[in-house]
Amino acid sequence: MTVSGTEELPTAVGLTVYRIVQEPLTNVLKHAEASRCEVTVRAVDGVVHIAVADNGRGASSRTGAARGRDSSACASV
Repeated sequence: MTVSGTEELPTAVGLTVYRIVQEPLTNVLKHAEASRCEVTVRAVDGVVHIAVADNGRGASSRTGAARGRDSSACASV
């Protein structure tokens, strides 16, 4: 897990970031069958960037995610 620039975030924003990260991590544990997962949270100029990537099986081969390849999602709040 890599976290940077979050020291000055308001408490409510920090809790929101926590919940946003919690959901994909839960999905990785329940569904991805991943052997690794990487979380990055970065706050820059009032914007929080969140990325969660794993090497699990992904949602569907139609989405381009396949076993052994990184699946990732990004969100800004």
